[in-house]
Amino acid sequence: MKRALEAARSECESQQRKTKSVLQQQRQQQEQHQAQLMSLKSERESSNQASIEEMRRHYESQLADQAAERDREVSSMKMRIESFQQQSQSSSQGSDQRLAELQRTISQQEQIIATLREEMERLRMSMSQRSTMQSSTVVNTAAKRETEYPYLRLVPTYGECVYSNCSVLNAGHHGDSRVASEKATKTVRFAESERIF
Repeated sequence: MKRALEAARSECESQQRKTKSVLQQQRQQQEQHQAQLMSLKSERESSNQASIEEMRRHYESQLADQAAERDREVSSMKMRIESFQQQSQSSSQGSDQRLAELQRTISQQEQIIATLREEMERLRMSMSQRSTMQSSTVVNTAAKRETEYPYLRLVPTYGECVYSNCSVLNAGHHGDSRVASEKATKTVRFAESERIF
């Protein structure tokens, strides 16, 4: 009985060290992610909304998987403690002390899981705010271009002028409005969207 309790205690301590290590790595990843978000502020107009959403889903999924893994480990340890408690009703005070230590370890694990979930929620809110800000930037930029160049409404997006020596991002920049509209519709060469990462 004492060997089994000692083995369970050793396993719990190992799981606690593993969980702390995972939490530390997650915090480092979050700090790196926050630094990336700060650098993206200077590139808002060239940001890709789909990439932001993909990144947000990736981090949420990663944190959710880690929290679920910790939940399974805690549930397994709880079942073992319940089994030990049933077998140790006639055991000595030393066994009761070991059980109490195991329960404290379980409590610490649950606190770490709660911390992971809080960090996951903060990350989700941060990514959501970033996504909202990027959507607003794209809409404002599109509205500004449509106001400055009304005939570009015929084109699904903007591109480069068909004349190689022209620096204006306007497919129908040269010629009258009819020719400009025709060029804008038929000969525009669309610029490729830049990826964030």
